[in-house]
Amino acid sequence: LWKPAACSKSGKYVFVSDDTGEVTYYSHDFGQTWRVAETGGMWKGGACSADGQKQVALAENAVHLSTDAGESWREIYNIMTEPLRFVSVSADAGKMLVVSDHGNVHVSRDGGDSWTIPDLPVSVWISSACSDDGQVMMTCQMPGVVFLSFDGGVTWNETDPPGEGYSAYWSSVDCSGDGTIMA
Repeated sequence: LWKPAACSKSGKYVFVSDDTGEVTYYSHDFGQTWRVAETGGMWKGGACSADGQKQVALAENAVHLSTDAGESWREIYNIMTEPLRFVSVSADAGKMLVVSDHGNVHVSRDGGDSWTIPDLPVSVWISSACSDDGQVMMTCQMPGVVFLSFDGGVTWNETDPPGEGYSAYWSSVDCSGDGTIMA
């Protein structure tokens, strides 16, 4: 069992962790050969820039970044009080969206140098997504409420369910590269 897994748009650059999250492997040749990365953490979630050079991984309470396609990693953000769950990034990884199991949504618009916590309810956040340019961001919380941002995570709006009288338990969200199609 592998977790998390992230790859570049072409599939050339890939990183995965074993089922414990303690050993991370990376490949620079479409998964033909693998190397062990020196990460120093247990990964819970991962995302990758379109070119594969920037890779973002979540440890229990911290965000880690590789700028050399997974060969080396450094911690860029630590949230000691919140177990992290999911990360999404823009195509250049300049914009990052991190959600936690029991807490907040965290947004970086400068490649992880600084972070903000939008004015959203403290909740169990279960998924996130970003458009290629990072302007469209979406996340969902239990029991399935979806929030959207169209300005890179500065402002957020709760979405209405599709159709009158319709309710759903959303467990994941995603959007197209241009942010016009959302699911």
